[in-house]
Amino acid sequence: MRLAPPLTLAVLALIALAPATAHASGGALPPLELELGQASIATPQGEVAATEVLVGLSFASLYPRPTPIDVSVGWVGTFVPAPATAEAARMTSTAPPADTSGGFLALEARAAEGAHWRAWIGGRAELLSTEDTRALGAFGRVSVELWRPVVATGNGGGIVGTLAIAAWAEIGMRERVGGGLGSVVAGGLGVRLPLVAAR
Repeated sequence: MRLAPPLTLAVLALIALAPATAHASGGALPPLELELGQASIATPQGEVAATEVLVGLSFASLYPRPTPIDVSVGWVGTFVPAPATAEAARMTSTAPPADTSGGFLALEARAAEGAHWRAWIGGRAELLSTEDTRALGAFGRVSVELWRPVVATGNGGGIVGTLAIAAWAEIGMRERVGGGLGSVVAGGLGVRLPLVAAR
């Protein structure tokens, strides 16, 4: 089943509203790394554009100080628009690129830094699934972010971690639905959100 863009935006909106919900009713928002971008997927029929969404728990989002490494784990999804016409659907019916989503584990090392910026280089391993099968993926990636540590407590709650906005790019390989490997190139923007707890 394809995840429509409005549903993807709704999920991101719920994540964005979580801090207010935690403050109003108690609870916590974990330290998150959120990314949204565009991907180009190589297929036997040519390049196909897709939307990539990533939501993960990140050490660098939790740690409010400079850190030489970042480890993150979470969910990643790549969503391919449905063919606009029946003719397009017939042309790609042999092995069309499919929506994929699943878990990931990423490790990045700090490559450079300044007072309130830093650059990362690293990799990500993925275990994904489609309607019919499972697939593996592996990516190399670079990113640059503007960040600021946040530590605050009061009224029975607190915030600790990092606020950041980032630009990222990656290249990698994923198993295709019809067999074999396909290259994927992607880029976009991301944010970091700190741990937020309220009583």
